[in-house]
Amino acid sequence: DHNEPMIRTLGFQWETDTLAGRNIALFGALACTYDQLYEIYIRIADNENLHARTYSEIIKISFDDPEAVLTSILQARETLYRLEKAGKVFSSMRKTLIDVECGLRQKDEHYYKEIFIFIVTLYCIERIQFLSSFAITFAYGDNGEFVAEANSIRRICIDEYEVHVRLGKYLITKFAEDAITLEGKLLASKEVKEVVDEIYQAELKSLEYQLETVRDTGLFGYTVNDFKTWIDYCAADVYKTLDIDPPFKVPTSHNLTYMESWINNDNFQQAPQEEDSINYIFSPLIRDD
Repeated sequence: DHNEPMIRTLGFQWETDTLAGRNIALFGALACTYDQLYEIYIRIADNENLHARTYSEIIKISFDDPEAVLTSILQARETLYRLEKAGKVFSSMRKTLIDVECGLRQKDEHYYKEIFIFIVTLYCIERIQFLSSFAITFAYGDNGEFVAEANSIRRICIDEYEVHVRLGKYLITKFAEDAITLEGKLLASKEVKEVVDEIYQAELKSLEYQLETVRDTGLFGYTVNDFKTWIDYCAADVYKTLDIDPPFKVPTSHNLTYMESWINNDNFQQAPQEEDSINYIFSPLIRDD
Protein backbone atom coordinates (compact mmCIF):
# COMPACT_ATOMS: atom_id res chain seq x y z
CA ASP A 1 0.00 0.00 0.00
CA HIS A 2 1.36 3.40 -1.04
CA ASN A 3 0.34 5.09 2.24
CA GLU A 4 1.69 2.40 4.55
CA PRO A 5 5.13 4.03 5.05
CA MET A 6 3.38 7.20 6.19
CA ILE A 7 1.16 5.28 8.62
CA ARG A 8 4.06 3.32 10.08
CA THR A 9 6.17 6.46 10.43
CA LEU A 10 3.37 8.38 12.17
CA GLY A 11 3.00 5.48 14.58
CA PHE A 12 6.68 5.51 15.45
CA GLN A 13 6.74 9.29 15.88
CA TRP A 14 3.67 9.20 18.10
CA GLU A 15 4.98 6.46 20.38
CA THR A 16 8.48 7.94 20.56
CA ASP A 17 7.28 11.39 21.57
CA THR A 18 5.05 9.80 24.21
CA LEU A 19 8.02 7.87 25.63
CA ALA A 20 10.28 10.92 25.53
CA GLY A 21 7.79 13.32 27.10
CA ARG A 22 7.17 11.15 30.14
CA ASN A 23 10.84 10.47 30.84
CA ILE A 24 12.17 13.96 30.17
CA ALA A 25 9.73 15.45 32.68
CA LEU A 26 10.97 13.14 35.44
CA PHE A 27 14.60 13.73 34.48
CA GLY A 28 14.15 17.49 34.57
CA ALA A 29 12.40 17.39 37.94
CA LEU A 30 14.82 15.06 39.74
CA ALA A 31 18.18 15.32 37.96
CA CYS A 32 18.49 19.04 37.20
CA THR A 33 19.62 21.12 40.18
CA TYR A 34 20.37 24.08 37.89
CA ASP A 35 17.11 26.00 37.62
CA GLN A 36 17.48 27.10 34.01
CA LEU A 37 18.27 23.58 32.82
CA TYR A 38 15.28 22.26 34.77
CA GLU A 39 13.06 24.83 33.08
CA ILE A 40 14.41 23.88 29.64
CA TYR A 41 13.75 20.18 30.18
CA ILE A 42 10.24 20.78 31.50
CA ARG A 43 9.52 22.91 28.45
CA ILE A 44 10.93 20.19 26.17
CA ALA A 45 8.78 17.58 27.93
CA ASP A 46 5.79 19.81 27.26
CA ASN A 47 6.87 20.02 23.61
CA GLU A 48 7.11 16.25 23.31
CA ASN A 49 3.69 15.72 24.86
CA LEU A 50 2.20 18.24 22.45
CA HIS A 51 3.95 16.50 19.57
CA ALA A 52 2.53 13.14 20.65
CA ARG A 53 -0.99 14.58 20.87
CA THR A 54 -0.53 16.11 17.44
CA TYR A 55 0.46 12.82 15.83
CA SER A 56 -2.58 11.21 17.42
CA GLU A 57 -4.89 13.86 15.99
CA ILE A 58 -3.24 13.67 12.57
CA ILE A 59 -3.92 9.94 12.48
CA LYS A 60 -7.56 10.54 13.45
CA ILE A 61 -8.26 13.05 10.67
CA SER A 62 -6.07 11.79 7.83
CA PHE A 63 -7.42 8.32 7.15
CA ASP A 64 -10.86 6.98 6.30
CA ASP A 65 -10.68 4.33 9.02
CA PRO A 66 -8.58 5.83 11.84
CA GLU A 67 -9.52 3.07 14.27
CA ALA A 68 -8.01 0.45 11.98
CA VAL A 69 -4.89 2.58 11.55
CA LEU A 70 -4.53 3.05 15.31
CA THR A 71 -4.96 -0.67 15.86
CA SER A 72 -2.26 -1.53 13.32
CA ILE A 73 0.10 1.00 14.92
CA LEU A 74 -0.44 -0.34 18.44
CA GLN A 75 0.10 -3.91 17.26
CA ALA A 76 3.38 -3.15 15.47
CA ARG A 77 6.14 -4.97 17.33
CA GLU A 78 8.76 -3.35 15.08
CA THR A 79 8.30 0.00 16.83
CA LEU A 80 9.05 -1.62 20.18
CA TYR A 81 12.26 -3.06 18.75
CA ARG A 82 13.21 0.31 17.31
CA LEU A 83 12.83 1.89 20.77
CA GLU A 84 14.17 -1.04 22.77
CA LYS A 85 17.54 0.50 23.68
CA ALA A 86 16.05 3.87 24.59
CA GLY A 87 13.40 2.15 26.69
CA LYS A 88 16.02 0.26 28.70
CA VAL A 89 18.11 3.38 29.33
CA PHE A 90 15.07 5.39 30.37
CA SER A 91 13.85 2.64 32.69
CA SER A 92 17.24 2.44 34.39
CA MET A 93 17.36 6.22 34.73
CA ARG A 94 13.93 6.33 36.36
CA LYS A 95 14.97 3.77 38.97
CA THR A 96 18.22 5.60 39.70
CA LEU A 97 16.52 8.98 40.10
CA ILE A 98 13.91 7.55 42.45
CA ASP A 99 16.56 5.72 44.49
CA VAL A 100 18.57 8.93 44.89
CA GLU A 101 15.45 10.89 45.82
CA CYS A 102 14.61 8.27 48.49
CA GLY A 103 18.15 8.33 49.88
CA LEU A 104 19.01 4.83 48.66
CA ARG A 105 21.84 5.99 46.39
CA GLN A 106 24.44 8.72 46.36
CA LYS A 107 25.26 11.14 43.56
CA ASP A 108 28.63 9.54 42.87
CA GLU A 109 30.51 8.95 39.62
CA HIS A 110 28.22 6.00 38.77
CA TYR A 111 25.20 8.26 39.11
CA TYR A 112 26.73 10.77 36.69
CA LYS A 113 27.62 7.94 34.36
CA GLU A 114 23.91 7.13 34.04
CA ILE A 115 23.05 10.81 33.65
CA PHE A 116 25.46 11.08 30.72
CA ILE A 117 24.12 7.91 29.09
CA PHE A 118 20.58 9.29 29.37
CA ILE A 119 21.60 12.57 27.71
CA VAL A 120 23.35 10.67 24.90
CA THR A 121 20.37 8.39 24.37
CA LEU A 122 17.98 11.31 24.13
CA TYR A 123 20.35 12.99 21.68
CA CYS A 124 20.36 9.84 19.53
CA ILE A 125 16.57 9.74 19.47
CA GLU A 126 16.39 13.37 18.38
CA ARG A 127 19.30 13.42 15.92
CA ILE A 128 19.14 9.93 14.41
CA GLN A 129 15.68 8.47 14.91
CA PHE A 130 13.44 11.50 14.55
CA LEU A 131 15.44 13.05 11.73
CA SER A 132 15.47 9.79 9.78
CA SER A 133 11.72 9.37 10.27
CA PHE A 134 11.04 12.87 8.96
CA ALA A 135 12.58 11.87 5.63
CA ILE A 136 9.57 9.63 4.94
CA THR A 137 7.06 12.20 6.21
CA PHE A 138 8.45 15.00 4.05
CA ALA A 139 8.76 12.80 0.97
CA TYR A 140 4.96 12.69 0.91
CA GLY A 141 4.56 16.41 1.53
CA ASP A 142 7.16 17.32 -1.07
CA ASN A 143 5.23 15.31 -3.65
CA GLY A 144 1.85 16.87 -2.91
CA GLU A 145 0.45 14.19 -0.59
CA PHE A 146 -0.44 14.64 3.10
CA VAL A 147 0.63 18.25 2.64
CA ALA A 148 -1.17 19.73 5.67
CA GLU A 149 0.08 16.84 7.81
CA ALA A 150 3.67 17.26 6.59
CA ASN A 151 3.55 21.01 7.24
CA SER A 152 2.27 20.38 10.77
CA ILE A 153 5.04 17.88 11.39
CA ARG A 154 7.50 20.39 10.00
CA ARG A 155 6.77 22.54 13.04
CA ILE A 156 7.59 19.54 15.21
CA CYS A 157 10.79 18.95 13.26
CA ILE A 158 11.87 22.53 13.94
CA ASP A 159 11.51 21.88 17.69
CA GLU A 160 13.45 18.63 17.48
CA TYR A 161 16.23 19.83 15.19
CA GLU A 162 16.74 23.42 16.25
CA VAL A 163 16.10 23.14 20.01
CA HIS A 164 16.24 19.58 21.34
CA VAL A 165 19.20 18.44 19.23
CA ARG A 166 21.17 21.58 19.99
CA LEU A 167 20.58 21.20 23.73
CA GLY A 168 21.73 17.58 23.64
CA LYS A 169 24.87 18.45 21.71
CA TYR A 170 25.66 21.32 24.06
CA LEU A 171 25.24 19.21 27.20
CA ILE A 172 27.42 16.43 25.78
CA THR A 173 30.26 18.83 25.02
CA LYS A 174 29.96 20.64 28.38
CA PHE A 175 29.25 17.66 30.62
CA ALA A 176 32.66 16.94 32.15
CA GLU A 177 33.40 20.29 33.80
CA ASP A 178 34.34 18.93 37.22
CA ALA A 179 36.09 15.85 38.55
CA ILE A 180 33.07 13.73 39.42
CA THR A 181 31.19 14.34 36.17
CA LEU A 182 34.39 13.73 34.20
CA GLU A 183 34.83 10.39 35.94
CA GLY A 184 31.20 9.54 35.22
CA LYS A 185 31.65 10.39 31.55
CA LEU A 186 34.79 8.25 31.32
CA LEU A 187 33.01 5.33 33.00
CA ALA A 188 30.22 5.65 30.44
CA SER A 189 32.46 5.44 27.36
CA LYS A 190 31.86 1.77 26.53
CA GLU A 191 28.12 1.92 27.13
CA VAL A 192 27.77 5.16 25.19
CA LYS A 193 29.23 3.48 22.12
CA GLU A 194 26.87 0.54 22.62
CA VAL A 195 23.88 2.91 22.84
CA VAL A 196 24.77 4.77 19.65
CA ASP A 197 25.61 1.59 17.73
CA GLU A 198 22.40 -0.17 18.80
CA ILE A 199 20.18 2.79 17.96
CA TYR A 200 21.86 3.17 14.59
CA GLN A 201 21.45 -0.55 13.80
CA ALA A 202 17.82 -0.42 14.96
CA GLU A 203 17.18 2.39 12.47
CA LEU A 204 18.63 0.37 9.61
CA LYS A 205 16.54 -2.65 10.51
CA SER A 206 13.41 -0.55 10.98
CA LEU A 207 13.87 1.05 7.57
CA GLU A 208 13.14 -2.28 5.93
CA TYR A 209 9.85 -2.42 7.82
CA GLN A 210 8.95 1.22 7.19
CA LEU A 211 9.40 0.85 3.42
CA GLU A 212 8.32 -2.78 3.15
CA THR A 213 5.32 -2.08 0.92
CA VAL A 214 7.31 0.09 -1.53
CA ARG A 215 10.59 -1.81 -1.48
CA ASP A 216 10.38 -2.75 -5.15
CA THR A 217 8.88 0.45 -6.52
CA GLY A 218 10.54 2.99 -4.25
CA LEU A 219 8.87 5.95 -2.57
CA PHE A 220 8.39 8.77 -5.08
CA GLY A 221 11.45 7.54 -6.93
CA TYR A 222 13.65 7.27 -3.85
CA THR A 223 15.07 3.85 -3.03
CA VAL A 224 15.61 2.12 0.30
CA ASN A 225 19.31 2.81 -0.14
CA ASP A 226 18.63 6.54 -0.50
CA PHE A 227 16.92 6.52 2.89
CA LYS A 228 19.73 4.40 4.37
CA THR A 229 22.25 6.99 3.25
CA TRP A 230 20.17 9.65 4.99
CA ILE A 231 20.31 7.60 8.22
CA ASP A 232 24.10 7.43 7.87
CA TYR A 233 24.17 11.16 7.21
CA CYS A 234 22.23 11.85 10.43
CA ALA A 235 24.12 9.32 12.54
CA ALA A 236 27.51 10.65 11.43
CA ASP A 237 26.86 13.87 13.36
CA VAL A 238 26.25 11.90 16.55
CA TYR A 239 29.40 9.83 16.15
CA LYS A 240 31.39 13.00 15.48
CA THR A 241 29.96 14.80 18.52
CA LEU A 242 30.91 11.86 20.74
CA ASP A 243 34.30 11.36 19.04
CA ILE A 244 33.48 7.74 18.16
CA ASP A 245 34.47 6.09 14.89
CA PRO A 246 31.27 5.26 12.95
CA PRO A 247 30.70 1.70 11.67
CA PHE A 248 30.10 3.01 8.15
CA LYS A 249 31.70 5.25 5.57
CA VAL A 250 30.49 8.76 6.28
CA PRO A 251 28.53 10.06 3.28
CA THR A 252 29.48 13.47 1.93
CA SER A 253 26.06 13.92 0.31
CA HIS A 254 22.63 12.32 0.03
CA ASN A 255 19.85 12.08 -2.55
CA LEU A 256 17.03 13.33 -0.33
CA THR A 257 17.67 16.93 -1.32
CA TYR A 258 14.13 17.97 -0.36
CA MET A 259 15.12 17.55 3.29
CA GLU A 260 17.28 20.67 3.22
CA SER A 261 14.28 22.92 2.66
CA TRP A 262 11.89 21.02 4.94
CA ILE A 263 14.13 21.13 8.02
CA ASN A 264 15.33 24.70 7.47
CA ASN A 265 13.17 27.06 9.49
CA ASP A 266 14.32 30.05 7.43
CA ASN A 267 12.61 28.54 4.38
CA PHE A 268 9.27 28.18 6.13
CA GLN A 269 7.07 31.13 5.25
CA GLN A 270 3.35 30.49 5.26
CA ALA A 271 0.76 33.04 4.24
CA PRO A 272 -2.53 32.26 6.05
CA GLN A 273 -4.51 33.83 3.22
CA GLU A 274 -2.98 31.32 0.80
CA GLU A 275 -3.53 28.10 2.73
CA ASP A 276 -5.07 26.88 5.94
CA SER A 277 -2.98 27.68 8.98
CA ILE A 278 -1.13 24.63 10.30
CA ASN A 279 0.69 26.24 13.22
CA TYR A 280 0.70 23.50 15.79
CA ILE A 281 -1.76 24.93 18.19
CA PHE A 282 -3.56 22.40 15.97
CA SER A 283 -7.12 23.45 16.67
CA PRO A 284 -7.87 22.67 12.99
CA LEU A 285 -6.59 19.14 13.56
CA ILE A 286 -8.70 18.23 16.57
CA ARG A 287 -11.32 15.63 15.69
CA ASP A 288 -14.18 15.28 18.15
CA ASP A 289 -15.91 12.17 16.84
